This record gives sequence, structure tokens and C-alpha cells, in this order.
Amino acid sequence: MNKKIFNKHGSVTTNLARDIMSLDIGDHLPTIIEYTEKFSVSRGIVQNSISLLEDEGCISLNRSGKLGTVLTKTDYGKLCKHTHWDPLVGAMPIPFNDSFRSLATAFYYDSRKLPIDSSVAYVSGAENRWSMLSKGFFDYIVTSVATAGYITSADNDIELLYTLPDCHYEEPYCLIFMDNKDTEIRDGMKAGVDPEAIDQMQISKAICKGKNIEFVKMPIEGTVEILHNRAVDFMIVRNEKWFKNNTNLIPLPVATTDYPIEKTTIPAILINRNNYGIKNLLSKFFSPADLASAQQHALSVQSNYRF
Repeated sequence: MNKKIFNKHGSVTTNLARDIMSLDIGDHLPTIIEYTEKFSVSRGIVQNSISLLEDEGCISLNRSGKLGTVLTKTDYGKLCKHTHWDPLVGAMPIPFNDSFRSLATAFYYDSRKLPIDSSVAYVSGAENRWSMLSKGFFDYIVTSVATAGYITSADNDIELLYTLPDCHYEEPYCLIFMDNKDTEIRDGMKAGVDPEAIDQMQISKAICKGKNIEFVKMPIEGTVEILHNRAVDFMIVRNEKWFKNNTNLIPLPVATTDYPIEKTTIPAILINRNNYGIKNLLSKFFSPADLASAQQHALSVQSNYRF
């Protein structure tokens, strides 16, 4: 990372560039006084930062005294290097099924509207995506709405940007027993859980509350092997095509608990409050309606997946 961001002038220049990324031609910039109060710096530092962006051809401004300063031109290619978002990076689940492939395709197309280079990383486990968002490795992450609620309740630095009610995250969860004769969870049973999969872990804890259950840590990616080896007595899994087509196990409904299982099929976008300007930028260029339309199109023409 460029060390300029760590001194006052570099930090103000970065924040100004991020603010301007979200402005349209003809928009008014805040006043110098407003910026000095916002960034807790002197007038000179703010003025020098604005002059730097002008001198490098990043922006052109029209100053009209009491009428304020108006943005008349933006060169996003030059401006983006001062944002330290070059590239801007999001993260979502690995696209191993049609739901995630179509959702990844939707983000691929919507990201192209951003005035800055961007990319999407595919990371298994919402716990891992959350950790990397908190540490500043990612600018946004995609989870289920249920997971988003869990994370924002536990971490004040993380906030919800959007829920995407017209998009699809993944299939609903179901309860499976390795022995189809079992229909109820009993004391002494073993449950397969993935601590990195927040929804699966929290649902498992909720349905086992008050019972003596051994939680056996197993990655979701190893579900097929788990089912083959019968290493546990039961698991919470997504009721997906591979499960229906490749096992003879009976999917049972998950009991109602305090955990919002109905929200595990809807995607959400999370951001870090400490990532200055990211909320305004993504709010302007990401559209829940466009994401939903792109996902629906990708699902109807599956050969057009892009990610």
C-alpha cells in the first residue's frame, strides 16, 4: 500500500478522491470549512489536496464564490490511483452451484458500471469473508441476510449495504440423518458442523439446544465424503440438486428456532464502516434491481455464466 495514505495530506487526498468518485458532473463539492471539520485538518491541507487532484488532471472545478465549487470534469482513470481502491475487491462464496454461479455473474456485470477497476474473490465460509472484510482485504462481501444480521450484531465495524430480496443466495436448509429411520435429534448423537459456515453452524446450535450433542467439525465442501463415511449421525445441509440426485437420504424440514432460517436463501452485501467512501460508491453504482435481473437472465441462459 502507498505510504502516502498514512500522512495527513495523503489521507485527505485519498478521502477527497473517494468522495469525488461518487459525484456527478455538475454536483457541488463541500466547502473547505466543511472538509476541515470533517477530516480534522487545516484549510491548507484541504486546499493542497484539491490542488493536487486538479494539477494532475484528475478533476476540473468551477469556483463561483458564494455559489460554491462545482465539479465540471472527472478523469476516473487518473483519480482512481488516489483512492487506493485500485482495484476494488469484493468477495462471495465459491460458485460451485447454479445459484452462486448466477449470482457471481450478476456481480460481474454490475461491477462493470463502477468507475474503477474491480474484481471478485471467491472464498468459502462466511466466517472467512467476514474476517477479511474486517482486516481491510475486501471492500465488500456477499453473505445471506441471516448471516449479515449475525455479523452486524457481533461487529460494530460492519454494516449492511443492501439486502437483495429479488436475488437468490442458495437453496433452503434441511435436516438429514444418516439413518433414515431417525427422525428426531437425541442425546448422544454426533452432528456434522462447519464453524466457517455461519448459517449452518448457528442453525445446528439452535436445533440442538438443550440436548447433549457432540459437534464434529467438518467442512461443507466435504459433505459428500461425510455422507459416504457416515462419520456423524446428522447434519444441516442445503437441499440442492446434488443431494437429491446422489443420496437416498430423506431431507427433513428444520425446526423453527430463534435463528431466521427463512433469511438464509436471500443474499446481502456487507461493507466495513472504516472504509471511507465505500458506502456512497457502491450505493451509487450497485443496483439491487439490476443484480436481480442479471441473475435471472444468467439462470435462464446457463451457458452465459461469467465470473
